[in-house]
Amino acid sequence: MEADREMDAGAIWAHKSFPMRTATKSSLFNREVTQAAVDCLWETLIYMDAADFKPEPLDYDRQDVKGRLRPTMKPITQFAVQLARCDMDWPFQAQAH
Repeated sequence: MEADREMDAGAIWAHKSFPMRTATKSSLFNREVTQAAVDCLWETLIYMDAADFKPEPLDYDRQDVKGRLRPTMKPITQFAVQLARCDMDWPFQAQAH
């Protein structure tokens, strides 16, 4: 993806898909995601020498594009989302003074 003003909104130079095996997230990143990233890097290096290559603009209206552009979260919202995802039990206990 090419750098742009918006996060994850730049033109696409290369992309790869791979089957998801039953594994931990870290295992997938260490194998499949890393291999796909390296393959994309090599593909992009080839495109850089091609005078007629133009990266594909990201178009959220296309059905094969997953996700959508969202406004940037304020830090307090990010914190609230992280707390909501937390499995910890944080009971409130009033302290008598």
